[in-house]
Amino acid sequence: MAKYQQLLVYQEPQHIQTNEEKAVPLTSLIDYFNDQISQSEFRILPDQPLVLRDGRVVGRFATVLLTSAFQIVVRARDPECVIGHEALLRAYMGNGQPIAPRALLRAPRSPQAVVYLDRLCRMVHMLNYLAQRESRSSPLFVNVRTEHLLRVPDNHGWYFEQVLQRCGLTPQHVVIDVHASAIQDAHAGQVHTALANYRERGYRVSIEDLDLAEGVFDLLWRVRADIVKLDVRSLLRADKSQRGRLHRLAEHTPIEIIATGVETSEQARTARAFNVDGLQGFYFGAPEADPLEHPREMAHGVLEARAWARVPSLACPDARLQFCC
Repeated sequence: MAKYQQLLVYQEPQHIQTNEEKAVPLTSLIDYFNDQISQSEFRILPDQPLVLRDGRVVGRFATVLLTSAFQIVVRARDPECVIGHEALLRAYMGNGQPIAPRALLRAPRSPQAVVYLDRLCRMVHMLNYLAQRESRSSPLFVNVRTEHLLRVPDNHGWYFEQVLQRCGLTPQHVVIDVHASAIQDAHAGQVHTALANYRERGYRVSIEDLDLAEGVFDLLWRVRADIVKLDVRSLLRADKSQRGRLHRLAEHTPIEIIATGVETSEQARTARAFNVDGLQGFYFGAPEADPLEHPREMAHGVLEARAWARVPSLACPDARLQFCC
């Protein structure tokens, strides 16, 4: 079974090492990316969507504040060994009220807004990961939404690669995390092509919430997945045929398996019994991030709520976000 490689080198806090081994201040990177965003064909106010507050990068998407949390992935047989981190989105209104990430990510209606928000979130995650981690010796899992894969016509991963290069990194430092439904619905062919683009650039691909149903191997072969994530509860419910497929997946393919949602020692033991490679869940630690201390102050200069109505590309189906409609 292929193992995670130690990809990233130690970075001094608040500085990022470039390929030329020169430390780049985080503030300089933020200024650079803000300038790049300002020159793009599509963007959502404010003029500076990235700001640094108390050592943390905060993204600003109209009236919404975006930041990151990171949850560790540990080696199944050695929980003291961290083999990865998953970037999780944290979003807040200007008054400090949390917003469910799924609600926020459903808000944009135009293709341009979908792509813009998805890229902004990944940029925030990458900069926060580099700024906050004392050691970047394991890869970062970043989620890419199905809508983004479908909206970008080609060259998937090119834009994010430019972000990585500016930070002195490469696509090999990143795992693209995609929900299993994306590779199974009516648009699966487009998604498969998009993921092939990512892999050609050097990114690894992870499929999360995979179902061990009949035909799963054909599906993974078409996608050429490097990693699959299985909810530990699905392992507990697995019937004989599903257990057989999982055994073949673990023993006869190079695909790495991570059990997610592990909250108890019993669940951890169950997952290990299936010979998974990694474990993730609250049993090994909650996502690392504190709530924004002063979201109202951070929202200063963000697009006023009453002005959101003048942004026709956005709409929101969630009641908690009706202020933006």
